[in-house]
Amino acid sequence: MTGRHARALLVFARLPRPGRVKTRLIPALGPHGATRLYAHLLERTLASAAQLQDTTLQFWCDPAGEAPEACSELAKRYGMTPHLQSGQDLGSRMHHALETALDRFDAAVLIGSDCPDLDAGYLGQAFVQLADHDVVIGPADDGGYILIGMKRAQPRLFEPLPWGTPEVLDQTRLRLTRNGCRWAELPTLRDIDGPEDLAHFPELAEIAGATAP
Repeated sequence: MTGRHARALLVFARLPRPGRVKTRLIPALGPHGATRLYAHLLERTLASAAQLQDTTLQFWCDPAGEAPEACSELAKRYGMTPHLQSGQDLGSRMHHALETALDRFDAAVLIGSDCPDLDAGYLGQAFVQLADHDVVIGPADDGGYILIGMKRAQPRLFEPLPWGTPEVLDQTRLRLTRNGCRWAELPTLRDIDGPEDLAHFPELAEIAGATAP
């Protein structure tokens, strides 16, 4: 092992920039309101990640239009190593990050920064499940997932999928079955993608400077 720990947590994110984050929320919140909300969710996610023990933390920044030094600064504030995502689509970027991590670590879990209820306990449970399973998934209530982890790279899980649609989770389960993987699923959580999701988190709508619909 060349890593400091046997496991790694990978956070996929963008820097909070108006017009670059939470674009589906812009009609309801405006570009600056959507950015305030995203910045809050990102800080919340990074704070939860920082509570994990015996885990190497990696911050994987979307490179499009981002300054590497800004990504590094944010990562280091939370004791994370900075990395730039690489790939043509979300699936290829996720696979690249996980494959890279698994070259050094026994287990890797990847998350986004859109889920208000994602906490350290949930993240810790993902690693617990990987002790007895090949893959762990944290389902999202919209048919996608907010977390995926594994002990070895699974490239077929990330071949072209209709990312951002309700079919993602079912298609992933089908691929897991076809590949003979043993997987566990954590409790389903809700993430924030569109204006309709704000109704479930009125306090976050207030942070963004709007009233929940």
